[in-house]
Amino acid sequence: MSNVAALIAAAQQAKEIASTDMTQAQKGGQKARLLPEGMTIARLVGYIEAGRQPNSYQGKPKDPVDKFRLVFAVYDEGFANDDGTPYLVETNWINQGRNEKSTAYKLFKQLNWDGRATWWTDFIADVNGLVCQPVLLTIEHFKGGKDKKETKSGIKLDGFLPPQDPRTRKLYDLPAIDENLVQLFLWEFPTLEGWDGLRSFLQGDILKAVNFPGSALEELLITNGRPTTPAPKGEEPEEEDPQDDPQDAPANPAPVQRRPAMAMPQPE
Repeated sequence: MSNVAALIAAAQQAKEIASTDMTQAQKGGQKARLLPEGMTIARLVGYIEAGRQPNSYQGKPKDPVDKFRLVFAVYDEGFANDDGTPYLVETNWINQGRNEKSTAYKLFKQLNWDGRATWWTDFIADVNGLVCQPVLLTIEHFKGGKDKKETKSGIKLDGFLPPQDPRTRKLYDLPAIDENLVQLFLWEFPTLEGWDGLRSFLQGDILKAVNFPGSALEELLITNGRPTTPAPKGEEPEEEDPQDDPQDAPANPAPVQRRPAMAMPQPE
């Protein structure tokens, strides 16, 4: 089965497991490039789930929550790599949720400018093939690093727009989809190739999930003789700023270096 066919099947499985319609609100240290501020054509090429994670807001513990992060390829001059290939940027971990004030719900509505998606994996692939949802993405600068004085660039989470001319409503010329950029790591359907495609600090974060014991991921790692606990403190590089990401507060953006795409899950 081709990678594209496998990705489509895995995306549909994940959507069925989630059984959630994101269009319906519920009331209630690796150095990265400093990208220019402004807008660029982008495609959503990655969706990474972290399981149910410990959660806090302003230093106070809250109930654990499922978390995820998104990966975007940016294409315009000044944002792309020097050789013209797309550069990858990603969000920090974001809490899943459909509260109308939540970061996830607001973000989903922005990305779903064509009204086609009901779950995150719909932005990556659907029954018709790869989608890699195109958008206009805004890069902003912020202060980060250990002393919070270093200028960094990242995704403005409330700065997405449809990739179309605001006057004529015609779509801009969109870059072709490159299946080699697609990244998909699903909590319910983990693969060893997908796991190995994650940076070490992401693996460490995922291993802290409160529902890791007894999970499909734990079984996968034990079966293949892989560590099932995060690396001791001091052995992992500081690759992004610490984040206190409550259900109803925005996530700080985190830029990343371009890296090889993950292998796609192979359904039976």
